[in-house]
Amino acid sequence: MHCMLIDDDVPTVEVLTDIISWGEYGFSEVSRAHCVQDAQLLFAAGVPDLIICDIEMPRGSGIEMIQWVREQGHDCAFIFFTCHESFDFASTAISYNADSYLLKPLNPEKLEAALLKAVGG
Repeated sequence: MHCMLIDDDVPTVEVLTDIISWGEYGFSEVSRAHCVQDAQLLFAAGVPDLIICDIEMPRGSGIEMIQWVREQGHDCAFIFFTCHESFDFASTAISYNADSYLLKPLNPEKLEAALLKAVGG
């Protein structure tokens, strides 16, 4: 399986890459993007099974990303994470069938539960 990490904060992407035991969840590939536009370009190389995405980024939001993915007809799993406990963001994410909505700093147990839910484990 393939996971795509999207966050404008490079250290966050690096930490996620390092702390998750990807193989244990069935992932053999992890791609990274730091804005929505770069993430969209990565789709040409293959549609991910899971996208882990920040919601608020300077060059396009995670909500715009999930809208684009769904408009393209892809049903990949989505885990959103953000610093903001906005009900509007959460309800919009849910309306696009996001699997989980986590708050930063990421709680390891909640992240693990979100990953298991996303991969059907």
